[in-house]
Amino acid sequence: MKNKNQTFITAENVYYYNSENELFKGLSVSLNQNDKVGLIGFNGSGKSTLLKIISKNLSPNSGTVTHANNLKFYMIEQHFPDSLLDFSLLDATLSVLPCDESYSSGWKAETVLTGIGFRNEHFHMKCSSLSGGQKTKILIARALLLEPNTLLLDEPSNHLDLPTMLWLEQFLSTWKGCLITVSHDRRLLDNVTNCSWIISNNTLYKYGYPCSNALIEHQKLEDALQLQHAAEEQEIRRLESSAKQLAIWGKNYDSNSLSRKAQSMFKRIDKLKEQQCETIDDYPWYLTFPGRSLPANKLIDINNFNVQLKNSTLKLFNITDFTAASGDHITILGENGCGKSTFLEYVWHNYITPADNISEILIHPKAIMAYYDQTLNRLDDKHSLIDALIMYCDFAGVSVDNETCKKALIKAGFIYNRLFSKIETLSGGERARVLLLGISLIDSHIIMLDEPTNHLDFIGKTELAEQLRAYLGTLILVSHDRDFLEKVCNRFFVINNGKLIEYNDSNSAYKSMYSDTSVNNHYEPKDSSVQSVPVNDKNDDELLKRLFELEELLQEDQKRKNKHQKPDLQAMWHKEINEINGLLHLN
Repeated sequence: MKNKNQTFITAENVYYYNSENELFKGLSVSLNQNDKVGLIGFNGSGKSTLLKIISKNLSPNSGTVTHANNLKFYMIEQHFPDSLLDFSLLDATLSVLPCDESYSSGWKAETVLTGIGFRNEHFHMKCSSLSGGQKTKILIARALLLEPNTLLLDEPSNHLDLPTMLWLEQFLSTWKGCLITVSHDRRLLDNVTNCSWIISNNTLYKYGYPCSNALIEHQKLEDALQLQHAAEEQEIRRLESSAKQLAIWGKNYDSNSLSRKAQSMFKRIDKLKEQQCETIDDYPWYLTFPGRSLPANKLIDINNFNVQLKNSTLKLFNITDFTAASGDHITILGENGCGKSTFLEYVWHNYITPADNISEILIHPKAIMAYYDQTLNRLDDKHSLIDALIMYCDFAGVSVDNETCKKALIKAGFIYNRLFSKIETLSGGERARVLLLGISLIDSHIIMLDEPTNHLDFIGKTELAEQLRAYLGTLILVSHDRDFLEKVCNRFFVINNGKLIEYNDSNSAYKSMYSDTSVNNHYEPKDSSVQSVPVNDKNDDELLKRLFELEELLQEDQKRKNKHQKPDLQAMWHKEINEINGLLHLN
């Protein structure tokens, strides 16, 4: 009888370490045919490394990784390859195939591209002209063309706008195959996965739940380990006290018996220490945003203002009336390129250059503002961590001293020797941490954050959300993370059709952006299949070429033994042949 939940990948007793640290010790895990796995862990825990190991793109130091014979996986890259930027959409999709297959698979690539939302007029556009979300769709199209039964995705939602995120979520939730996805987006994982792998303390913990419930169960495990560890520590201290007392008595009374008992007890203590359970490490940094409210009806007041690109007359959208008061936690939603970041830059420019301000944008003269830009360019690459913090705060009109910055950086998880490193040596996540730390040192009335969660892991997002929710001042947030913004915000704006529109709640705001999220996800993994291609909008030559292809496919399948033929596909081909014959008036 055929196994309906076959094991596709097995990793056994895997150890992996690099020059900096040990990532995995004795890791064992299996991936089954029906698994949709969310791979979770804080930054640096080894999520991407594990994907590379189980896909056999990276060899462990010891241990084995086994693939089933019928496993056909594809890893969707985290970044769009530069080598594809000059390709058209169609050619970039086809380039994943061997040359001899790509020549005859153009129609199939068109079918895939159409199925994920592209139109015929897009096929010959250069990939360099695409948005980040569209590039992600091309990476998915390349995977689908190979018809895998397993998808591996490393941070697929990074830098996507919310409409594309909604499309990706719908696509993955209807994907019929197996998948593993690395993501820090709790909502995405809850909606597309059925189990979770959590990496913590060089160990992988498996849970049969999507992300949120898995994290609850993992917290229960952490709490139990903490209690067990505390009880073991108490027992070790008790035995140590007794052993020391016995050793003293043995020496004072010249008693070999007492000395032997003391030695035996010390050996028992050493054994207990070896067997002592390991607690799960605390997160290395925490944030606080003191902030304060300003007793005024309007901290920001904008009327009849056109947001346009710098050094350009191109209007992105119009603001008819926008006001923000203390306690307003506002999110600005919209597609990439619609002007969200540009809007924040206009407000910031008015704050830092009051003599050169725009009359339509009014900021309360007593307000102190802090700003986090998604490019992380508010920090000077050539400055040390300490100097960068001092300069950042000074730019916002707030003075901090060296000692305050040192203490804050150490509390945020930076070791002392790194305090004097240059900003340019930091990773994206570390730069984000320093910039958020700078904002926390400013006793502000207004905070503007442009995609602050891009470089944060789950715990970092949770901590940031909790602190921002308690922030007393005005908050303006640009984010595509729905779970995060719903925890933090109480007002929801969408840039749509050239206007900034406020909605009553988050769901209403999302629905206004649903129009471009339709998915025609008929890509159920198969041993071999040929998808039907739409016949509309093709010229006579293309239709005739397609007719010959279909007739050849039909003849080849009919030559097989009956038990090997595909009647469903034959019916589909017959239907399409009849449609083409009708269009060409060949009936």
